[in-house]
Order: sequence, then structure tokens, then C-alpha cells
Amino acid sequence: MFSIRLLLQELRARRRLLITWSIIWSLLLVFFTSVFNSFSKDAAQNAQLFEQLPKGFFDALNINPSLYLSQIEQFISGQFLFVYLLAGCIFAFSMGVGAIGKRVDNRTIALLLTSPLSRGKIYMTQLVANLLFFVVSGTLLCVVSLLAMNNLLSHQEVVSMAYFVCLFAGSSLLFSTFSALGQLIGLLTNGEHATQIGAGIVVVSWFTTSLGNLVNIPAVLQHLSLFQYFDTTLLRDNFTLSTSGSIVLFSVIIALAVAGTIAFRRKNIYL
Repeated sequence: MFSIRLLLQELRARRRLLITWSIIWSLLLVFFTSVFNSFSKDAAQNAQLFEQLPKGFFDALNINPSLYLSQIEQFISGQFLFVYLLAGCIFAFSMGVGAIGKRVDNRTIALLLTSPLSRGKIYMTQLVANLLFFVVSGTLLCVVSLLAMNNLLSHQEVVSMAYFVCLFAGSSLLFSTFSALGQLIGLLTNGEHATQIGAGIVVVSWFTTSLGNLVNIPAVLQHLSLFQYFDTTLLRDNFTLSTSGSIVLFSVIIALAVAGTIAFRRKNIYL
């Protein structure tokens, strides 16, 4: 289905990006942990201020206001997770666009098309390389988060390992889905505009899932959002991932991979 030799080459090409991505989010995790320490000292006083905010605000950020400043998992869900998901999905979509679409636009795809590999193997190898990128980065961030929390948190906070394992496993799956979507759209449209399309899809999807019930968006439209299948409520409350949601995302990745492979085989490319 894919070329191991080409896969290793693509992974080496992404290693600097992997290091940069992991360092940025590791530093943000440390920052949010330090902020939690300062906020949690005045949790009771700040909780009174939170009670004056509308319920829809907490629903959008998917946090429990009564535990937000007293439980690190709640704080991470409301701060880090919110930023991480939006930025990560846009980044993942952009990586998908760059895997094939941008190479077609700038003609560097010739280096791959002149190799003895079939188009199907080329397409699948690029997709697998991006998926492994998010699996490795998610694993690194999970380890860093546990180390950071256990060493920086005050007040003898107990950190749930299950929470962070589920957080980064689930987000890596969501990012992989957006990456596969970006690879297909980048192939079918102009690479320069595909990332903008992706940003729009991410924002609309997040809005639909987070505020859909508040603004009466039909349930059918809510189920079209990929965020719908990364259940942050289950993640936050029970420290587990939604099995059915994960199956849906896996199925979407497979469907996108098949559609992209067929489209790449049929696409006329002028070198």
C-alpha cells in the first residue's frame, strides 16, 4: 500500500517540523500549568466571578465552572485544549495540502512521479507520513505533559494519566482526519487557496459542534462536523474516548484515502 523507503525519506523531511511543533506546545503546556498554580490559589474567589458568566460560555469551551480552577484537567480542557484543537486542525489540514497539492502546483511532484512507484503508493505514503507525524508528536506531548504536571503543580494536585493519554490519542486521530481531508482537497483545488478553505472548515466545524445547540443548528448539520466525533465532554468527565466517534474518524480517513488515491491516479499533471 505504501513505500517504506519513501516513507522514511518523508519522515526525515518532517523531523525539524516535528521538533518545532512539539517544543511550542510543550512550552505552552508548562505555561498553562504555571497559570493554573496562580489561579488555583484564589479559586474560591474567582469561582464567584465565574458564576456571573452565561452558561453558554462554558458550554462553548466545554468546561465545568465549579471545577475549572481546582482541577488541572478542567483547566487544560478550557485553555490548552481549546487552542490546541483549533490550531492543530488548521496545521494538519495545511500539512495535508502540502503533501501532494502544493507539490503539484510548484512542479516538485516530478521528483516522485519519475520514480518507479505507482501513484497510489506515492499518495498513500504521503498520507501515512502525516499520520505518523501526529502519532509521534501526540506521544511526545503526552509524556511532556505528565512530567510537567507532576513537577510543577502545587497543592499536591493528582494528575490523571488517563486524561492526557486520551487527550493526545484523540486529538492525534482528529488531526490525522483533517490532514487526510487536506490532502484530498489540496489535490482537487489550487494549493494556494486550499489552506484557506481548510481554515474555514475548521472554524465552521468547531462553531457547529460547540454552539450548535445554543443557536439551534440542526442535528444533521452538527453530525457533519468532524469535531462532533472527538467528544471532549467524555474526555473531560470520564477520561475515556468515544469508541463510536473514533470508529467514525477512522472510517473517514479510510474513505478520504481511497478517494484521494483514485483522484491522484486520474489527475492530469503537467511536469
